[in-house]
Amino acid sequence: MSGGDALFRPVGGEERAALVDAETGDVWSYSKLRAAAGAVRDVLADHSPGLVAWLSRSRLDRVAAYLGSLESHHAVLPMSPNLSAEAKRRILDAYRPELLVAGHEDDLPTDEAYEALPLLGETSVWRRREPEQSSSIHPDLKLLLSTSGSTGSPRMVRLTARNVLSNAHQIVTALGIDPAERAVTSLPLFYSFGLSVLHSHLVAGASVLLQDDSVVEPTFWEAVDEFGVTSISGVPQTFAALRRVGFQELAPTSVRTLAQAGGKMPVPLIEHFHRMMSERGGVLFVMYGQTEATARISVLPPAQLPQKMGSVGVPLEGGVVDIDRSGSGSPADDIGEIVDRGPNVMRGYAQERRHLAGGDELQGTLRTGDLGYLDDDGVLYIRGRIKRIAKVFGNRVNLDDIEDQLADVGPLAVIDSEGRLVVFVLEPKAQLAVAAIDRLSREMRLHTSAFGIMTLDELPLLSNGKVDYAGLARLAEDGSSP
Repeated sequence: MSGGDALFRPVGGEERAALVDAETGDVWSYSKLRAAAGAVRDVLADHSPGLVAWLSRSRLDRVAAYLGSLESHHAVLPMSPNLSAEAKRRILDAYRPELLVAGHEDDLPTDEAYEALPLLGETSVWRRREPEQSSSIHPDLKLLLSTSGSTGSPRMVRLTARNVLSNAHQIVTALGIDPAERAVTSLPLFYSFGLSVLHSHLVAGASVLLQDDSVVEPTFWEAVDEFGVTSISGVPQTFAALRRVGFQELAPTSVRTLAQAGGKMPVPLIEHFHRMMSERGGVLFVMYGQTEATARISVLPPAQLPQKMGSVGVPLEGGVVDIDRSGSGSPADDIGEIVDRGPNVMRGYAQERRHLAGGDELQGTLRTGDLGYLDDDGVLYIRGRIKRIAKVFGNRVNLDDIEDQLADVGPLAVIDSEGRLVVFVLEPKAQLAVAAIDRLSREMRLHTSAFGIMTLDELPLLSNGKVDYAGLARLAEDGSSP
């Protein structure tokens, strides 16, 4: 990428560990990682500037191939290897990448359009047989990130090298990441939050443990213990799972940092993990971000807990957050749309190949679509999404506020279905939900008929760990599986 190998230049010695493979135990130093990524860069240099689709897996050769692609004169499009063949084809048809970085196990719907060439380890580069004749790619474009989790939607965020590096350095400063830290891939690498964990730790000269298991699996904790992981990152659903499986008993003493982003976390969960980490001499960082801002926008320093409980902190260094109260539709005078300004803001969206030639449409200003406010100390609080506002019996209702009010019930999700609030809860919590909704309906002065309850064995999640609200809407509409 622009700036050579700056993305993963170590602070200190070349032989410091950069990547560790949990399955094999292999450790790659920064010098070995640089050599492997450089080899990929050199192979890709033989091809005219274009687009590289990278099938992301938490493996040494696959990560090196990603970094080498970033160093090259190409733009990179990370893709989930777990997408269906149809979803993969949808993205490939929309963007027509000249090159694919993948393995034979990735079940690529390439037909005869691409041919495979060996690249690195078990990873190959698949070259388009017929050169792409469509529109060119803007020279500043470096990374395309999906906004849709695992749905396979072709809508992407267009990012530059400056976006990626500036946000990585912002995160290093905010979280105090140093070379002694070791993160773990507890989030998928095609997801902006998961990828930012990789970027920020390599920028700091720290290391990353590569593995694909969920936090609920014993093998995850065996690897965390064996390889001395110091930090774990996750979305709210990750932390709900951590509490359920018994984080305090499973996590080794090496784990000193928890970092949360990817959605508003219920206050009871924040309280639980703040107390737990304090007792073990560690810290909990609560953060706020969007893919459109490369990854993260603000962070709540642990020292401000519990005084600022429920907030997402202050803007990252070099960023500015404002509240635009015009047109937010919020009845509260101090609440408006959160506007982020900084070097991490994307250039704009893309839906297909021709959009990759576009320039900087946002000029460093992102209207997030989130509602929130700043307190007297300049600390940011989130109050939901503009599009998560429903009208029920003539009353404007914030669905995220409803979820907050019912948080004590346990994992749940609320949607608007034809003017009625449908609350999805886990089967064992149904009676608790009935009582909580009865209380809430009185407080809101809404008849209980404004609410409906549907029970599930578990909430449907996207592959990035966020609730699949679209799936819940389908379930409420016709009873189909999410």
